[in-house]
Amino acid sequence: GGILHLGANLTLDGVTIDGNIAQASGTNPGTNDGRDAAGGGVYFDSGDAGFLSVINSTISNNQALGADGVNGADAVATVSDAVSGGQGGDASGGGLFASGGDGAIAQILSSTIIGNTASGGAGALGGRGVTSTTASQEDGADGGRGGDASGGGVSLRLFDILTINPSTFEDNTAQGGAGGNGGTGAVSTTGTGGSGGAGESGGDAEGAGLFYSGGAAVDVSITGTIFNSNEALGGLGGNGGNGGNGVAGGG
Repeated sequence: GGILHLGANLTLDGVTIDGNIAQASGTNPGTNDGRDAAGGGVYFDSGDAGFLSVINSTISNNQALGADGVNGADAVATVSDAVSGGQGGDASGGGLFASGGDGAIAQILSSTIIGNTASGGAGALGGRGVTSTTASQEDGADGGRGGDASGGGVSLRLFDILTINPSTFEDNTAQGGAGGNGGTGAVSTTGTGGSGGAGESGGDAEGAGLFYSGGAAVDVSITGTIFNSNEALGGLGGNGGNGGNGVAGGG
């Protein structure tokens, strides 16, 4: 992203933050799940009693992009079942992501948040079944769920006090990731064919312009502010895998 600040206070006064990308890559340790991304333009973690101030500033055309999941491994005859596809990584705060704590305060004053995007990663394909004397190994595995997206423009979490006045949130997008397709079932030589894996759901999307999750004591004031043409779009679900053919009956 454009700015990374880990500390108690951050003030942005009269600045333009434009065209930056926070692109997650790879998977979480020990899983097929894609990593999360946050704060395409600004990432700020204040801790308790922190203070965020955005004044007379423009945050535009930034992106937070969750990583795609990794495809599940195919089954291996007499050895292992097919593995489910990995989930897509979540994305939050395409323009600005900020996390506070007890007593934390955030204010956005006379600023423009425009054209930013948070996109969850795509869920991956489920592994395919294989013809085997072990019935479970003939089944395809489920696809991975799409990653969630929140706060296409701004995502604020754990701030007790939030003040926004004459500002504009426009043309920001939160886009959930697509769900992965299920793996195909295998042809059986001993009985019924393997089942196809389930297609998984697409990721959720919320708070296209502004996503706010308050702290323990919440005081929110939003006045004279325009929210225009922001979109929160859930991801498409994946398709189920085809089942395998079984043994024909005798006659």
